[in-house]
Amino acid sequence: EVLINTPAVSKLIRENKNAKIKTAIQTSAKDGMITMDNALLKLYKDGVIAKEILDSNVSAGDKKTLNPFKMD
Repeated sequence: EVLINTPAVSKLIRENKNAKIKTAIQTSAKDGMITMDNALLKLYKDGVIAKEILDSNVSAGDKKTLNPFKMD
């Protein structure tokens, strides 16, 4: 997971809106940010990790989000 301290992220932290940081990461890929789940998915697609590793480490709420990528 990569989180870069952008002005938007700083504001979320300052205002104690930690639950919104993941959304900030997701919408800031152009700034070099990536969620852990998307990083794991990339590793799987690149053949670096097995599907079992991906499945056991992706957060439960994001498994539905990642399904459109057809991981099989």
